[in-house]
Amino acid sequence: MQHQKTSWALVAVLCLFAITGIDTVWAATSAPEITLRVMPAQQLGDLPRSYRPSVMMSWADAEAVNAFLSLPGPLGAVRVTLEPLLTEAASLADFKARLARDADKLKRLAERGADIVVTVARMPRWLAARSSDAPAGPYGFSVREASPPRDYAGLEELGFAIVTILNRDLRYAPWYEFWNEPESASFWSGSSEELFRAYEAFARGARRADPSAKVGGLAVGGWNDRRAGEPAGRPPLLRAFIERAAARRVPLDFVSWHHFITSPEEGWTGASTVREWLRAAGLPPQMPQFVTEWNRWKTFPEWFDAGRDTAEGAAFMLAALEPIESAGVRGHTLAALQDFNAMVSGEAFRGDFGLVTRSPMIRKASFCAMQMLTRLGPRRVAVELGPEIVAAEGVGALATATPERIAVLVYRYGRDPPGAAIRTLRQSGYDRLEDLGLTQEQLSDFRSRRADLPGSVAPAVRTALERARAAAERARDAPAPEVVVQLAVVGRPVSGKYRLYWLDESSCNPGAAYRKHRREGRSHGEALAAARNAEVFKPQQEGSGPLPPLRFETYGAALIEIDLGLGK
Repeated sequence: MQHQKTSWALVAVLCLFAITGIDTVWAATSAPEITLRVMPAQQLGDLPRSYRPSVMMSWADAEAVNAFLSLPGPLGAVRVTLEPLLTEAASLADFKARLARDADKLKRLAERGADIVVTVARMPRWLAARSSDAPAGPYGFSVREASPPRDYAGLEELGFAIVTILNRDLRYAPWYEFWNEPESASFWSGSSEELFRAYEAFARGARRADPSAKVGGLAVGGWNDRRAGEPAGRPPLLRAFIERAAARRVPLDFVSWHHFITSPEEGWTGASTVREWLRAAGLPPQMPQFVTEWNRWKTFPEWFDAGRDTAEGAAFMLAALEPIESAGVRGHTLAALQDFNAMVSGEAFRGDFGLVTRSPMIRKASFCAMQMLTRLGPRRVAVELGPEIVAAEGVGALATATPERIAVLVYRYGRDPPGAAIRTLRQSGYDRLEDLGLTQEQLSDFRSRRADLPGSVAPAVRTALERARAAAERARDAPAPEVVVQLAVVGRPVSGKYRLYWLDESSCNPGAAYRKHRREGRSHGEALAAARNAEVFKPQQEGSGPLPPLRFETYGAALIEIDLGLGK
């Protein structure tokens, strides 16, 4: 993770529908009502891996790891790192002994079906070309840790040792991710040539230990990032890496990138551009892609974002899962399981990146959202929502069904003009700027109402853009303070019991509970007790017969489990 502004290109339609420069003002409306039709007879296959609990576990304390592993069911992708072992070890022999002792911790992840991404970063002291422990930049690695190796053959031996222990001795099959955000000098102080040579040495060693070892990287800070200080016109670092690997026939089984965003819909279609780079280089375009750090970052460059600690951050996480799945990303790991920073004395929540806080450890609303995901069943079924109002108001849903039970997860991430525009365009079949056949200037003029679209624009494109602009304007100027969702199960009478779990400003939201008590003048201890009480994940409502309407404020989620006896 970087503290500086990354340079990835946003999805063009996101820029098109930025919230500035729109003159139309919508009149306030009453709470819109939406019917969510769940169709258990329309099976969509297995629930995608994107909806399984997935997280960057690196640098988390044992208490946080145990909390995550207490979640039931299969896991998605989990990113772990060998950095502490590489930093502490004095020699290759010392590192191998440490890895052999600690590697069994991966067993619980493997048993849960996780895509385990093992990150190899920070140059160990016995290989580093530079020895200084001074910071390489205002954040990130030390000079030694960010340096290229003085001995590429030694780096090959390191790859051989890691894969020998994890693959051959312990029979794991993780994805080996080489380095972390090397486009920044804070994480890689060598040249691009030295970086590529380092990857090639590591990959050779890994494949020598196990020909089936899965190697890749480079965990760039953004899929379209370029190296700082390189001449203009150079390709993005990830593209240059792909082209180099293809030209030299270097092992490459996956690519990885990071993605810190302000809207949950933002930029995931970068995966499509990466596939084009792979195809152009002569590599399989469907090569797996992992996004091994992602999260909301609306306060950049300020580190802390208070919304991450409450229902807003939880709804953001849920709203991003559908675009992640649609983009064809193999695995994603939310950054991070645990906050990077300990609490300031007398505080409990600072808006750090984690699902849980650090010292003391408290589960956040986003952890509650992940608990909701674990209550979904293994098989997804179709749902249907009204298009325009749903796109504008940020409502989404998915459902699973077994012969005994239906589980429906509904969420709302409102006040999101770019997301409203992107969702509306996607509903019309347009995912990218190239699909519209217009220039950035033409789109900008249309968005700001400075000019109409050219007369040559196809009627279908014009209609789609007009709908998208209207949705963005509504989301900006008149988001509904409340949206009412009524569930209807198609083809099945609702005669069994139901259980309703809520995540909103007052339910399953420890951060909001803590801040509310502090605003009311309660002590830190009293507010902390309220947060602990809000951690408990349990149904807020149970009953039988007709399903209750779901009333959503701007941010929130609901999970409803319905016992229907579908097999009877």
